Amino acid sequence: MIAESLGSLGNCSGEDLVLKLIPKKFQSSPSLTLSALTCREPMAATAAVATLLLTSFFFAALHVSSNPDTKPLLSFKATSDASNKLTTWNSTSVDPCTWTGVSCTNNRVSRLVLENLDLRGSFQPLTALTQLRVLSLKRNRLSCPIPDLSNFTALKLLFLSYNELSGNFPASVSSLFRLYRLDLSYNNLSGEIPATVNHLNHLLTLQLEANRFSGSEP
Repeated sequence: MIAESLGSLGNCSGEDLVLKLIPKKFQSSPSLTLSALTCREPMAATAAVATLLLTSFFFAALHVSSNPDTKPLLSFKATSDASNKLTTWNSTSVDPCTWTGVSCTNNRVSRLVLENLDLRGSFQPLTALTQLRVLSLKRNRLSCPIPDLSNFTALKLLFLSYNELSGNFPASVSSLFRLYRLDLSYNNLSGEIPATVNHLNHLLTLQLEANRFSGSEP
């Protein structure tokens, strides 16, 4: 590896600097190896090592930025995880698909299950997860009105029960045409249930009990 190859620099003599970088296939993190490193002048060797390190950092940054779901996940943690239960969620871990509660399809977050973790505030940052199919945030302490859900066009299961969510029934639910299970029970939601819920042709279960809705179900 890099450290072992650099150890040979103290014995350099008589040959020009040869530096070959071979990128390994990126798995959990990017890495580079030195296939050969010999030198004649220490200054050239130092420059070569600096180039190697900068290149390694570049590949690492490129890999992190390649997943657009990393930023919204970290934003949600920063605002909602006051108890620091999501310890695997951090900027030094290059693959969010390995984090607690996260599952991916084709390197995009498709399933997020974060239950009974004392999460608070709004889950608005998560609405940027456009490939999400399953979202379960039940048994937390989430509050505020339910944010706009219209980005969740792939969502099939949405479980938000046993929180402290307030405001009206989210009108944006009517745009979730693939949804077939919706659980908003045991919150502080109020107002009328819009008739547009009937437009969800695939909806199999709708749980709204233990809220403060008025009127009758459509």
